[in-house]
Amino acid sequence: MGPVDRYRSGKCGTVYWLCSLFVNIIILAVLVRMSRRSVSDTVFCHLAITDIMASCDAIFAFGILLSDRSFFDFYIVDDIICQFTGITWCVVSIATPLLLSIISFGRFVALYLPHKYDKYYSPPLSHILICSSWIISVIGGTMHVWKMEGNENEP
Repeated sequence: MGPVDRYRSGKCGTVYWLCSLFVNIIILAVLVRMSRRSVSDTVFCHLAITDIMASCDAIFAFGILLSDRSFFDFYIVDDIICQFTGITWCVVSIATPLLLSIISFGRFVALYLPHKYDKYYSPPLSHILICSSWIISVIGGTMHVWKMEGNENEP
């Protein structure tokens, strides 16, 4: 890929991720300002946060691709950026399906067990599930990057 092609693909990708960032910030602001929030709205807020994390990380990565990398030529800074983007992508990749599973669980309970909806999909339980999904995501994301880092020297 030549420099012109890299510039064009990076520019299109950056516009896409900027639009994603802007829309998710609007969604998050609307959901946070709502006076009556349901459990699903809380999960949607966390999904918007994962999308914002992915957007910021991608914009940062595309910016590095488009730059001349003169500032990032130092190995330590480059390594820190690589680990940060790797951890962010792993956390987002794990958190998004877990949060979507929480929403799916709520829909399942609402359809098949409507009389037990308040018991099985209560706000305290959903907050526990949301916190658990973030904890699992952060642990899984950091372990994945550390495991990849440890395999560098293996044949």
